[in-house]
Amino acid sequence: TTAKSSAASDVYKRQRVYGKGQVVFQSTFEGELDIQGGMTVDTPATVKGMFRSEEIQIRGTLEGVLEGSRTVTLEKSAKVDGEVTTPRLQVDTGARLNGKISMKNPVATLKGQRK
Repeated sequence: TTAKSSAASDVYKRQRVYGKGQVVFQSTFEGELDIQGGMTVDTPATVKGMFRSEEIQIRGTLEGVLEGSRTVTLEKSAKVDGEVTTPRLQVDTGARLNGKISMKNPVATLKGQRK
């Protein structure tokens, strides 16, 4: 079974989310996410922090570090400012990406980067 979590109408500040499943952001989030599974930043969500997942789909706004171990997809409404590391990146026409792109497999987990 796959767990699905949705951050719908509440505002979350400085959270750390680790686990397995699917996470969908539909509002504001600031913190860290390290999840085996998938992550979606929906429109009009705005998220800031460090994010690591297998499959990542961005439709909203993301600021920070983004690591997708399989794929990262930026849909036409996506606005990303920061660092993206993934072996496969899809950027739709209209998506905005400002920052550094590394086309390789991320190896470090976010837990290992915390000080």
